[in-house]
Amino acid sequence: MTQADTHQKPRYRFESEVHVGLLLIIFILLFLTFISNMVIHKARVRLHDKWYANFNSATLAVNRAVAHYSPSPVPDSVRAELSSQYHLSGLLFVSSRPSDDSPTAKRRWIAAVVASLPQEQVPELADKLLSSEFGEITRGARDQYFMVSSAPERAGYPMVVVSMDLPEMAFLDDSSRLILIISLVSLVILGGMYLFLSRFIFAPFRRLREQAQRAGRAIDGAPHEADAVVADYQRAIDELHRNHEELLRLNAVISAKADTLQQFNEYVLKSTDSGVLTLDMSGVLLAINDTAAGMLGLVVTDTIGTGYQQLLVKTHSLKRVLDQVFESGVIPPYAEEQWPNGQVGVTMSFVCDHENRRVGLWILLFDLTEVTTLRTELENKNRLVALGEMAGGLAHQLRNSMGAISGYGTLVRKRLESTTQPTEQIESLLEETHQAELLIRRFLSFARPFDFSPTPVEIDSLVADIVESFRVRDDFDAITCTTHCDSHAQALVDALLFKQALGNLIENAALAYPDRKGNIDIETRCERSDVTIVVVDHGCGIPGNKLEHVFTPFYSSRPSGTGLGLPLAARIIDLHQGHLTLDSRPGQGTTATITLPCLKVQTGRNMAPVAVH
Repeated sequence: MTQADTHQKPRYRFESEVHVGLLLIIFILLFLTFISNMVIHKARVRLHDKWYANFNSATLAVNRAVAHYSPSPVPDSVRAELSSQYHLSGLLFVSSRPSDDSPTAKRRWIAAVVASLPQEQVPELADKLLSSEFGEITRGARDQYFMVSSAPERAGYPMVVVSMDLPEMAFLDDSSRLILIISLVSLVILGGMYLFLSRFIFAPFRRLREQAQRAGRAIDGAPHEADAVVADYQRAIDELHRNHEELLRLNAVISAKADTLQQFNEYVLKSTDSGVLTLDMSGVLLAINDTAAGMLGLVVTDTIGTGYQQLLVKTHSLKRVLDQVFESGVIPPYAEEQWPNGQVGVTMSFVCDHENRRVGLWILLFDLTEVTTLRTELENKNRLVALGEMAGGLAHQLRNSMGAISGYGTLVRKRLESTTQPTEQIESLLEETHQAELLIRRFLSFARPFDFSPTPVEIDSLVADIVESFRVRDDFDAITCTTHCDSHAQALVDALLFKQALGNLIENAALAYPDRKGNIDIETRCERSDVTIVVVDHGCGIPGNKLEHVFTPFYSSRPSGTGLGLPLAARIIDLHQGHLTLDSRPGQGTTATITLPCLKVQTGRNMAPVAVH
């Protein structure tokens, strides 16, 4: 088959098919209507013939009765019998009849006989007599049918009117009329629908075909236009679906990146130890981490979207700084401020966009509590360094002087003993010299470098030995030492230095009782990777304004103290990579806590190693 033959071959057009389909539907509906009318008409004709014969029989019977009883009227009993036999609903005898069948003659005749008719039936009878034909069945009101016939002249009643109630025939008459009306209305509606469908159904198809041609999707060459349009529409839907899936994939990728970036920013805010908060240029809080909220005494969930003026009290130093920044537009330099919860460092900067426009304010808060502690420790160490530099030259000179004074005092005492002179003053002088010698010795032991030689030691046994050495001292007769050594731990400890550090803490606990009579509780326990030694007394305690200076060399809360016991103990514990803390309440007592890295923990009969970080 050639290409020319292909073009000459008739093609099925979509619009033609729709026209043929609509016309076929209309034809089928009309055919069904015709069949319905034919069926009803035949049933009506058969029923009409049946009752026509019945009407004729009834009319003949009535005429015979009229002729039989003429010239007298037909008795009522006979009339009732005839009505019952032929199912009559009415039987009427009229004394005259119209001169002819013209409407004028009938009206004159009605006017003449109206007086002889039953008055309650005059309207109905007049309508029957005027509209009926002799010998034909005529429908009256509702389901009633009647027939008018001529009686014999000699009977005295020229006309007889016979009526019957025929609901079946009335139903067929009404149905036939109704179906005819419905058929006509349906024909009009179908014609209108045909015009409507022809105009509006094809219009979208035509626009779709035109849009496809504009988009370069030619469909005229296809053997079937509708299939071509549907196929092209399906291809467009498939392309849209693929594009939709691609857009969803790209959106998911972008959303994942945005969520990841947002989560990363949230992780950064939560992970940093510094306080971070950001404000927009109107002072509204955009972001804040838990650290900054804790420093400012805020709740994170209640602060976002609120102005800093409502969040910070008027007396807060940060509010005053922010007021100046938003008023002047100048960032202040880094500053350290004392807030209610401690020392805080504050720095801030403006946040700028790609056009270098200010869009917000970035504020960093640094908790300087640890820095302050480190500064204090550094100052103490600097003091110790200066003290150590002084100790080399000063200690020897003082010890030489004290030795000379002690020697001369001893010589004087011997000479006085050989006489009767009192020696109390010389004894007091020698005692003071001895105390000064002890002070110089302790000073030298504090200032010089320690010979630190740690070895694995069982802490419970070492603490028990140190406490036992105090129980045998005469000045501890009234002191009760209660021990609870349950750590079962080993640690790297220089036993000699540790005995000196713990001994100083026990000595201070005993001195907390003015009459050196009381109880000291000593406990050891293992907590995670550390072993803890706690010394508790219930003495006079240390006031809060003095507690922060107890580790300062030569500072003592007692008039007779040297101020070197606690600094020396802290220095020794620091050598062991441990930590010494002191908690005291006036009138309730003092708790000293030593924390050392744990080497091993005894489990049953074995020693289990502990991971030390």
